[in-house]
Amino acid sequence: MSETKETKILLIDDEIDMLNVLQETLGRENFVVSTATNAFSTERLIKSEFFDLIVCDITMPEINGIEFIQIMRNKGSRTPVIFLSGMVDAQKASQIAELGLAISLHKPVRVQTVITAIKNMLVFCEQISNIEKSLLQLSEIKAISEESREKFHKLLFEMLENPAQE
Repeated sequence: MSETKETKILLIDDEIDMLNVLQETLGRENFVVSTATNAFSTERLIKSEFFDLIVCDITMPEINGIEFIQIMRNKGSRTPVIFLSGMVDAQKASQIAELGLAISLHKPVRVQTVITAIKNMLVFCEQISNIEKSLLQLSEIKAISEESREKFHKLLFEMLENPAQE
């Protein structure tokens, strides 16, 4: 991730102690951190701010983290997510995989493991972004090349149809 850009992380967890530890530690790592204790307050935050990454507990009251991120994906969000959970069964693992740009870490988790996962996810997302930009540039070059080839063919046919008089 670029060193000049502030990286904004949203932490969502109903366990206040976990939120506080992660917020403090990530702040020392120079991340800009916002927190929420449930999905409903998170939705308001997401409408007003852009986040580079979300760290989200799975088991929360009202709506679980996976369901919340599914709603966000349905609204077009591509924000990468790191889920934290005490237990991820096969069904949850499948749901997480279907979300794309999402991984899960098993609680209890060391804070350094979360930091490493965040940094790795951000690097991965930056690489994806660079690939997408390259593909866009290639498609633009291809379009220009096709346009140039068409112009060349048109010019060639005109020359063949109307040879220069000497």
